[in-house]
Amino acid sequence: MLFVMSATQMQMLARGYLIYDITGSASILGYIHLGMAVPMLTVPLFGGVIADRFSRKTIIQCAQIALAGQTLVLGLLIHFNLIIWQYVLVESLINGCAWSFLMPARQAIIPQLISQQNISNALALNAAAHAFCMAAAPAIAGVLYAYVGPWNVYYIVVILGLLSVILTALIPRVESMPSPDNSSVLREMLEGLNYIRSMPILVVLLLLGLATTMLAMPFKFILPVFVIDVYRQGPDSMGALMALLGVGSTVGALYAAATGRGRRGITLIVASFLSGISLLLI
Repeated sequence: MLFVMSATQMQMLARGYLIYDITGSASILGYIHLGMAVPMLTVPLFGGVIADRFSRKTIIQCAQIALAGQTLVLGLLIHFNLIIWQYVLVESLINGCAWSFLMPARQAIIPQLISQQNISNALALNAAAHAFCMAAAPAIAGVLYAYVGPWNVYYIVVILGLLSVILTALIPRVESMPSPDNSSVLREMLEGLNYIRSMPILVVLLLLGLATTMLAMPFKFILPVFVIDVYRQGPDSMGALMALLGVGSTVGALYAAATGRGRRGITLIVASFLSGISLLLI
């Protein structure tokens, strides 16, 4: 996961800066990120059902190979100066689809690999690793982009992706349990939605997560506009700004892990308000 998340953060920086650098259009920058967001908002429900029906290890590896393959193609297009923003839009769509299968399978395989009493610790370690990648990878990618070119960033992302495929091969194979009644994919998706609807706390958390994703996260995506047009800086400065977002995520994750269960709801509400206030100040 360290390799996959590092590759993702590096590619996110390179993609955003490259698109705004070659087009100068914030609207096109928005289209690129929308291209990834649409499948990630619609396909994961189907991806979760697939993760219940087939080998999760195989799904993870196939998704990782797809991510590495499309990244290699884009890196070559950039290297030979054949890149146009429409190619990056297609790459974003493929990226979003691959992650829609990768995420459910990766999350679902954790309880199959460890004992029940260690699940909380495993998920906390997973979140800490994610936050660490958000802090370190963008800073490295920004320096590489500035001094060795964006295509080399993409090539490094490909190497990290292939290493993740190799490491995933070392995970013990745990087969998913087949559906007991041979129900259809659509029926299983509806059952999942009905389960969520039956638990109000899950509905509230999903709506809160959706609101945060739609209203707060886009600021990260339009950072190239600030870096290039407002601050007149390069990709290394953008990497530093994105790294600070990762540092904040790390601090927040550590605080959440240290907070008692009774206070996590208040922490979530306060953090949401602080996020909105910070955007108002900007």
